[in-house]
Amino acid sequence: MTPPPELIAAKEAVEAVVFALPEVTGIDVGVRDEEQPDADDLVVRVFVQDLGAVPELPGDAQGFPIVVLQRSFRPAGLPDTAMYRPVVGGVSVMNERWLHAGRAGGSSGTLGAVVRHRIEPGWYGLGNHHVLCGDLNRAQGQEILQPETFFGARHDGDHLGVLSNWAFPETTKSGRVDAALCAIDVDAAQEIAELGATAGPNYLLVPGDIVHKRGRTTGLTHGWVSGTNGSHKVPYPDLPPVAPPPLVPGFPPDRPADILRYMTGQIQVHVDFPQSITFLESGDSGSVLLDPDNRIAGLLYASGDWDNDPAAPTYALANPIADVEDQLNISV
Repeated sequence: MTPPPELIAAKEAVEAVVFALPEVTGIDVGVRDEEQPDADDLVVRVFVQDLGAVPELPGDAQGFPIVVLQRSFRPAGLPDTAMYRPVVGGVSVMNERWLHAGRAGGSSGTLGAVVRHRIEPGWYGLGNHHVLCGDLNRAQGQEILQPETFFGARHDGDHLGVLSNWAFPETTKSGRVDAALCAIDVDAAQEIAELGATAGPNYLLVPGDIVHKRGRTTGLTHGWVSGTNGSHKVPYPDLPPVAPPPLVPGFPPDRPADILRYMTGQIQVHVDFPQSITFLESGDSGSVLLDPDNRIAGLLYASGDWDNDPAAPTYALANPIADVEDQLNISV
């Protein structure tokens, strides 16, 4: 069911007050009961770090129920490290400069899809900013490798291309995408490993929709959309601290800068257990979110869990693909 405009407006009406609370990690519109999901039973959902320390919240959102869930998110950063030629989506990738920074193998992720730029010719590889760029030392033209390289020992023929451009709130607090693009210099195919050809974009995901992804670490996994229109706090330790936005009246005037970025307009995915044990783990960042027809609906970048246990990520966040296309000027 597409969320009613009145429900989205109600969520947006309380978001500034709720999101300013330090205990809150996110807010979205989604299914009330994830154990027995009903896509027609949608509510405003507020996520907190600890259900034992829930802050004072509004009783409702313009008449719509508010449901509180314990959940936090972090970038998803073992694996399929094979070389793919022609290169396809869903495979291992890394920026070559990490070999010289003592982080070989520690900053790898997934090349989500092979795409076209709307102006420039040739194939481009779509991934996450926190994988292909990492920090403020990123620069256009930096070499991108496929597959990733461990302990400084490169593979023959591992040159994939060069870093092209990116979109991410590097020095501001909020944004809509964690995305980057590399220009591909080798043979490529607009396919996903194990899954075959992609079939364009899907701009219309709603709660309850079935989805899947193929990533470097966990391979092919399955899930369903539990929420949309979400705003979530995600930590990025390799980027500079940024002060939170101006507070709404009634809150303490001074809050220190921190490494959280406020990602808005996001899709939340719940693992489809027992078909999959987990949906997105470290190294799967950059995978694309696919519908049953292999249409690309989002760019995955963070995983989460109900009890803050990083060993058991059950949920994932994705940027809507329309935002990624617009900000990188690409077509999937």
